[in-house]
Amino acid sequence: MPLIIAIYVDDLIIVHKDLGRINKVKEALNSRFNIKDLGEVKNLLGIEVHCLPDGSVFINQPRYIDKLLRKYCMESCKPADTPMALKIELAKKSLTRRFIRVSPEA
Repeated sequence: MPLIIAIYVDDLIIVHKDLGRINKVKEALNSRFNIKDLGEVKNLLGIEVHCLPDGSVFINQPRYIDKLLRKYCMESCKPADTPMALKIELAKKSLTRRFIRVSPEA
């Protein structure tokens, strides 16, 4: 599995199933740049990220949804079931991935 590094302005996320490999990348980055390890991703660009014990990742945007409902005066509307089937497996092989957020110190 490839190691993934996603960068947005002054934040980056390192994704890989092996925490040891993630730590080596963080050490290499820290030897060159002044970085701060913020731990596992909880919130990124307004998206809440939940890493579940089975290795799956759940993402949602409740603040954005609430903002849209207020904007269109729909706070009292009835919720509907999601159009996507629940517990759908999107990949043939399930891999545990760790999302670690690193940011340079101010």
